[in-house]
Amino acid sequence: MSEARNGLGEGFVPMPSLGEIKRLAPGSGMLRWAHHPHCERHDHHLVRPFGRPLCLGCTCVALGAPLGIGAACAIEWQIGWQSWSMAQWVVFHLLLLVPTALQPLLQAKRFKMIARTLLGFASGSYLVSGLFCVSYFAPVWLFKAAVVFAFGAMLKLLLAWRNRRTADPCSNCPLGMFPTCEWNLPRLLAANAHDAVLGQIPISAIHGSTVIGVHAADAPANRPTP
Repeated sequence: MSEARNGLGEGFVPMPSLGEIKRLAPGSGMLRWAHHPHCERHDHHLVRPFGRPLCLGCTCVALGAPLGIGAACAIEWQIGWQSWSMAQWVVFHLLLLVPTALQPLLQAKRFKMIARTLLGFASGSYLVSGLFCVSYFAPVWLFKAAVVFAFGAMLKLLLAWRNRRTADPCSNCPLGMFPTCEWNLPRLLAANAHDAVLGQIPISAIHGSTVIGVHAADAPANRPTP
């Protein structure tokens, strides 16, 4: 890096490798339950209840799953899942996944929240009804195994589709890649003051360049519109 870029000059210690990053102190990386950097470039991946950054996807799935479990139990109590044909049962749960499949193409934060909540709802309803309420063919153990296999396969397929269509918010960020970007560097160094490598870098040396560059990191470039 140049003097203007990082403020350290040519004698600074190189940034740690990926292997070294993995052993860094917990306080040096992402906040617990955020699963993403909590800078503005990653804001479309986060919800902030009471100002606390949380992973949007995991939070919405966690909210939707118990709703799905409750709905599955209510349907079993009222009419019984076994009164549904296998086609009806499968189509019902596939329809709940349509927003999740469309979400990578419709990058709107509110739509993503709805899609992830329905994903959790579908997961809870599908697993509870499939494992405990219905058995559409014999032997029963084979049907239950098919339910679990189909769940895992669909989850992997949706995740692969999402990763293929979703851009990394860190790409082309003028402050670098997390966790060694200028936005996170003061936190990284403060949490690893006694580290043999990172401890040699003075925090004060990078404060100026980090503050100057913070607006660039918050810019909406290369990230989906919330």
